[in-house]
Amino acid sequence: MPKFSVKKPLTVFVAVLAILVLGVVAYLKMTPDLLPNMDFPYVVIVTTDMGASPETVEADVTKPLEQSMATLNEIKHITSSSQNSMSMVVLEFEQGVNMDSTGVDIQQKIAALQGSWDDSVGTPYVLKINPAMLPVEIAAVSREGMDVAELSEFVEKNREKYGATDALQNSNPLEWTRICNSLRMMAEEQVLSEIVYA
Repeated sequence: MPKFSVKKPLTVFVAVLAILVLGVVAYLKMTPDLLPNMDFPYVVIVTTDMGASPETVEADVTKPLEQSMATLNEIKHITSSSQNSMSMVVLEFEQGVNMDSTGVDIQQKIAALQGSWDDSVGTPYVLKINPAMLPVEIAAVSREGMDVAELSEFVEKNREKYGATDALQNSNPLEWTRICNSLRMMAEEQVLSEIVYA
């Protein structure tokens, strides 16, 4: 190798230059994402039916959704949950499925179902599972002497003071609601002076 370098200095110079150029190009093309861009084969459909009992939600919303989604291509498993005023259907697909085209198919099937639903049934929220959506931290707020409405108003007024940014709340309203509902943050009487993160 030393002999080759002495005899062919121009070739060695060009090779080193090419490696440097490729290194700079690769560095500039790198993305600073902490998580790789992945498509999980899961879709969650959340539908509201204000004032409806779990049985009514199950019969009017959840079951028709399950039956319609069962005909999708490469569907692997369907699970559902019916609660007061809310239906949640989780679709699991085979690995490697094209989630973009599958999302379009899901929207078409939902559109076909919406004509048979009552006016009280809201527009279904279709959520594709993505690692970037997963919260880094989940917190909950509680305070003695406050009901849910008062506590919600209190949190909204003071969220910036305690580090909750618009980017967190507005990035995904459904996720923000889920975070608020799963809260495990303990607050002292003095306006959330101490916070314990779960």
